Amino acid sequence: VPTTQEEKVHAGALWWPLGLIVSLFFLWGALNNLNDVLIKQFTKAFTLQDWEAGLVQSAFYVGYFVGGLPAAKVSREYGYKITVIVGLAFFSVGCLLFFPVSRCGDYHLFLVCLYLIAFGLAFLECSANPWVVQLGEQHRAGAGTLALNVAQAFNPIGSVLGVLIGRFFILGGEELTAQASMDPAAMERYQRQESEAVGAPYLAIGIVVVVLAILFILTRFPGGSIEDDGSAKEPMTFGILGNTALRLA
Repeated sequence: VPTTQEEKVHAGALWWPLGLIVSLFFLWGALNNLNDVLIKQFTKAFTLQDWEAGLVQSAFYVGYFVGGLPAAKVSREYGYKITVIVGLAFFSVGCLLFFPVSRCGDYHLFLVCLYLIAFGLAFLECSANPWVVQLGEQHRAGAGTLALNVAQAFNPIGSVLGVLIGRFFILGGEELTAQASMDPAAMERYQRQESEAVGAPYLAIGIVVVVLAILFILTRFPGGSIEDDGSAKEPMTFGILGNTALRLA
């Protein structure tokens, strides 16, 4: 049985790794809520019909659907850390591509970007939930449930941030007047401006995700990771699924 001092040292060693993983819950909450903002923005930028605007959500959730099985396979074969890094790679590429795509103004390319983002998020969600539980259990038996609850509390905070980013950095443009909309040149300028408005916010998010990926690469996580012990594949990846809190998450 560890002494109180030993337990505190062990808990201290978990703060940074857990903080990194919790940041993922924050991020995917923000990105999910930005989709509604994008629908409104793209409707202005490309004069979309309702079914065309709905492709934003379709592209996003198709990415989630397609990414699920590859994410599970990578998690099983290589562990949670590699799965997160792969997810962050897709996530960052999708966000960074928003900037050049916003300059060329092609709606279908935006949908590709959203697909890449969601594909990456599928990897993050597949690994972050069980990983948080695992690290919590390494600190103290039964602490995995608490760790998961705390991590999931950051998801709605990220959702609120997504709304604020959309409100102040994407939807801040002027509305086109009826008179100006009759002028083709004015209409073209307006639509280009609305398309470009989404570029910088997603570029900034992409840079943050790249930095986060680097931090994950450089951080050594407490024992039990596949990269430390290749024989731990099956127990580490699927054994944790027996945890009640994770099954309900």
